[in-house]
Amino acid sequence: MKVQKENGGHLNRYKMFRNFMVNELGISREDIMLWTKEAVADEVKKIIGQFDIRGKVERIISTETREKFQRYDSQLLAEMIKEAVRESGYTVRIVKKEAKEDESGK
Repeated sequence: MKVQKENGGHLNRYKMFRNFMVNELGISREDIMLWTKEAVADEVKKIIGQFDIRGKVERIISTETREKFQRYDSQLLAEMIKEAVRESGYTVRIVKKEAKEDESGK
């Protein structure tokens, strides 16, 4: 089969390929669009399945919380906790932990 030169031959080759797909294979434009949508949906599901969304969110929250609390002096944080507990009707005494003596009594 001889291909006519029309616009560099590209247009004619496209028409021949399209006609082959439609007439010989029975593939329509709608079929191609449907297959493309299905392939994209499958690929998105695969990528999302590889991405640990829950773990990512937990790491973000953990990092943000840690960074915010590092800004506070531990004494200020202790006072804030005491105030919150006091407002709830309880009392709290925060005492610095003393160093343990070793078993020999030293």
